[in-house]
Amino acid sequence: MIFSGHSHFPLGDPRSIAQGDFTSINLGSTTYSELEPDVVDEGIHPDRYAYVTEGVIVTADRASNLTVERWDTYNDEEILPRWTIAAPHDGTQFTYADRDGGKAPWFDADATITVSDVTEESCTVTLPQAQDDEVVHHYVVEVVDANGKVVNSNRRFSGFYLNSRQPLSLTIHFGGMPSGTELTARVRGIDSYDNTSEPLTSAPFRTSTYEPDPSVTAPEAALFDLVWADDGTATDVSPLANPVITGSKTPDMEYDEARNRTYPHFDGDGTKFYCIDYASQPAMKTAFLNGFTFEAVYTPDNTSNMCVVSGQQAGCAGIEQGSGGTIQFFANVGGNQYILSSTVTAVPGQTYHVVATYDAAAGQTCIYVNGQPAGTLSTPGEMTFPSDEDTHWVAIGGDTSNSDEHVDYPLSGSIAVARMYDKAVSRDEAYRMYKRECVDE
Repeated sequence: MIFSGHSHFPLGDPRSIAQGDFTSINLGSTTYSELEPDVVDEGIHPDRYAYVTEGVIVTADRASNLTVERWDTYNDEEILPRWTIAAPHDGTQFTYADRDGGKAPWFDADATITVSDVTEESCTVTLPQAQDDEVVHHYVVEVVDANGKVVNSNRRFSGFYLNSRQPLSLTIHFGGMPSGTELTARVRGIDSYDNTSEPLTSAPFRTSTYEPDPSVTAPEAALFDLVWADDGTATDVSPLANPVITGSKTPDMEYDEARNRTYPHFDGDGTKFYCIDYASQPAMKTAFLNGFTFEAVYTPDNTSNMCVVSGQQAGCAGIEQGSGGTIQFFANVGGNQYILSSTVTAVPGQTYHVVATYDAAAGQTCIYVNGQPAGTLSTPGEMTFPSDEDTHWVAIGGDTSNSDEHVDYPLSGSIAVARMYDKAVSRDEAYRMYKRECVDE
């Protein structure tokens, strides 16, 4: 038998025991817990992860049969059921091999979803815990329109790792939703083996209508605005007409008939990217210090951690998709890295219009997704530039690296729009920018 605990993986997960050629047992951790990446929006450190301390007690009888007790030492309680590993240990008595999780999770017959605090772009969804023959690992919570299109989603751990302290219900705030639209919330429970429950659905609800100032129009990008040719070359059509540097490999190109536009599709290869060098571009440096806006239209292939339009290398800022799909805006201000996580989680294959702003005078960053506010964060201080001037560039399709031959956190997905403005745009302007680009609305 092999015992290992360095993963910090919680003992409440039934996958903590596995049998193949031998028996493997996860021991949990005597300090904080960690869960697997790219599963939920919370990342590997969900709510109250620091309050999980665990271990096992193994008892062997005279016939070499083993009993494994799993203990939540923070809460002083045993995690049931106990595991029994019978001799001989040659595989003939392995009862924990090739497990599939049994039944899919299910909701009680009287379970309901509550939707509250509905505004023109947001709502709060409260859902009950589902049942399972082992544990419900996480939930996928979605807000869909009348056509079934997902307008926002969230993936959340059930809190199974808290054992008896697992909450009876979960509350999730959604933002960045379309205004004046009839919507429905739905949730599916998923166990550790990806068995999925039938959806639990809320009653329909409607967001109020947002009316922008009719005199406000979408601004023009003053610092860069990329367009692509069929051969993959990019041109900056902004007034600065910056040279556009291309990686050693060119991404595949897609033609969007609705937009009558060709743009790149990236496949996670760090040598496929585009970038704008601002080391000798005072207009861009001034904007980074005083206030600027990144605009991007992107379609992710998955929910991994990757960058869309970003110039972060121990400084500056960028639009990033966090592990699990949360759309984020990173800004290095006053010597600190501020992470503004939006209230929108990307769904693979779905297109998102993202506007991210930094306003030095207001001391804040804002993010808008699909024309609606999706988060604001206080960021006092002055924008920090990377100390190495060779990394003073903005990458499209990844993040700035220490080498001009590749990008960090390369994108898997397409980018139809990549622009930078010389001011922090307003909410009305962000909405008009969305309407200008999203032709399906």
